[in-house]
Amino acid sequence: MGRRAHRHAIAAGAWGAWGACVAVGCALLAGAARAEALVAAVAPAEGDPRAEATLAELRLLPRGPTLPDLTHVAAEGSFEQVTASVIPRGGADPLGAHLFHAEVELPLARWLFVGGTYGAAVARAANGDAANGATGVTGETRFVSAQPEAFARVVHQGLGASYTLGAGLGVVPPLVTYDGLDDERRLAQATASALVGILQPWDVPLYLDRRLTLRPWIDMRTARKHLVAQFRGRMDFSFRTSAPPALLPTDTRAQAGDLELFASAALYLGWRPTREVSLGLEAWEVYLLKTPLPLADRDRVTFALSPSVRLHFRWVEPALSVLVPLGRPLFGVAEGYVALRVDVRVWLERPPL
Repeated sequence: MGRRAHRHAIAAGAWGAWGACVAVGCALLAGAARAEALVAAVAPAEGDPRAEATLAELRLLPRGPTLPDLTHVAAEGSFEQVTASVIPRGGADPLGAHLFHAEVELPLARWLFVGGTYGAAVARAANGDAANGATGVTGETRFVSAQPEAFARVVHQGLGASYTLGAGLGVVPPLVTYDGLDDERRLAQATASALVGILQPWDVPLYLDRRLTLRPWIDMRTARKHLVAQFRGRMDFSFRTSAPPALLPTDTRAQAGDLELFASAALYLGWRPTREVSLGLEAWEVYLLKTPLPLADRDRVTFALSPSVRLHFRWVEPALSVLVPLGRPLFGVAEGYVALRVDVRVWLERPPL
């Protein structure tokens, strides 16, 4: 009874916090149409050297490995590779995996941005049974495609760029089908798609099967000279669209509309000691609020840290970071992992100096 009350208290707190976030996001959406006029009214005129200097300083603000630059003024693309070693449950041999993630974001106005993401992974395990859910297949390499995501977001930048607020919505359609297993068997057998999905728990919905996911979020950023703090809070609503063959039609998990609910929060602290270099630390918490899976409380929540270093050049910004889980990964499908991440962001049109 105590455990159930504890779980309900956590869920109530998460819903309350998310309700406040939604209220802030709605206020931002209502005022977004006036944000561009407000910024234009207080900003120096186009061509003014002060305006170019302001854009250049905004561009050089430290940015996290996964959180976006909220106020970039030119189209940008990013490519990320994660090399990881996952330790499955039961003493099985480690799973080696390479994750690839690409993202493009375009500013339609100073307050409106649209973009899309796509990811994939190549996973290989010394023990095929543990990593792929297959029998008699040793050392098999598997390609795992993520579901694509399209998103849009709005921002409001305070006077002097001292703070920035924003809200957005992402949509993940179920375009890729992995196998005929249901979620519980996929986790029990530790398939490649299940293991790959936990390496970046904030993007687990990108590796869910037969589910449509809606991802509303809010963004907050404050900057003071060479220091930056940025926060993103997000709630993922994942609805089942069809049943896998492994489930009987009478199983409640096979019904369309079955909901999984993920809450996540990220905090990034960055410092730019020089114009060309920035250092940062990103922290994530992901909590699985609702799922039909029979999971213990400790398998519903996960934490991760990611220290990073980024270089700032005119057209490209490479970064190197390490992913370190704090405790067991989400779902309890693995004992742990360690990952190295390389992130390269490229300006797709002429950026400010």
